[in-house]
Amino acid sequence: MKGRLMGVDYGLKRVGIALSDELRITVTPLQTIQRRGDKQVCREIRELVAVHGVVEIVVGLPLESDGQDSGLTKTVDDFVTRLRNYVSIPVTLFDERFTSIEAEELLRESGRYTKKDKDLLDAAAAAVILRWYLEG
Repeated sequence: MKGRLMGVDYGLKRVGIALSDELRITVTPLQTIQRRGDKQVCREIRELVAVHGVVEIVVGLPLESDGQDSGLTKTVDDFVTRLRNYVSIPVTLFDERFTSIEAEELLRESGRYTKKDKDLLDAAAAAVILRWYLEG
């Protein structure tokens, strides 16, 4: 399959965004959206989808380590329902357990991370979500 995918790490304050290449070989953190509300986030994602030619969006689903719903699971479900009304491409939920931990480890190894750099961590977590989805 071909076509660029977008990874989304949804949070109450920030939303991390990552993109794959057209052949879905590499994944790169793109940016972090400062969340002022779901409508604003959906509009910004819709614009990024158009600019980058995205054919599918993969949104991380926050679950507890045992696979049960977390406090954010319903919030993310509601966001995905709203996002599907803004875009005409598939929006897929994908288990995001441990992605933030892996993203932080990768950033530390690269020497590019400090605790203050939450934006970079959110975009890197979106990249991990997307990479795991593609490897899945």
